[in-house]
Amino acid sequence: MMDLAQLMQKADTMTAKIETKANNPEPLKVDEPTPIKANEPEPTKAKEKPVERTKLSESEKQERREQAEAKAREILYKFDSLKSLGLTVELSGTWFWVSGDTKPHKETIKALQIDGYKCGFSKSKQLWYFSPIGYRKRSRKTWSKDEIDEKFDSKEL
Repeated sequence: MMDLAQLMQKADTMTAKIETKANNPEPLKVDEPTPIKANEPEPTKAKEKPVERTKLSESEKQERREQAEAKAREILYKFDSLKSLGLTVELSGTWFWVSGDTKPHKETIKALQIDGYKCGFSKSKQLWYFSPIGYRKRSRKTWSKDEIDEKFDSKEL
């Protein structure tokens, strides 16, 4: 760490360089980084503090498990209504895909409300999907349904 005198000296030299460049009619050149002196420690990047995670008690873990299971049962119950219409529902990763003769049941599918998911229609795949709210694609690659099934080990519900 630099003391006040070193900081002031560095500020003076930087000010002098700026004034010289301002008075110099030649085009500005990018300065090379100043070499590190033997007694000066190497500059380091600011380290981010690690996220502190609190350990959950067994009762809290059990409560979270029960909430997740209840949510899963609710989702499966809602998709059972689509299966009774002769539609197929698949789980691929965190997405749900609805296939079959969906055109006559368009409004039923759109009206299906699942907490934490949004509904949409993929024109390229000709399938309805339910994706997690807040999902954001990270690549520009277009995936076929077969590639999705292979990558995420799709399972029919």
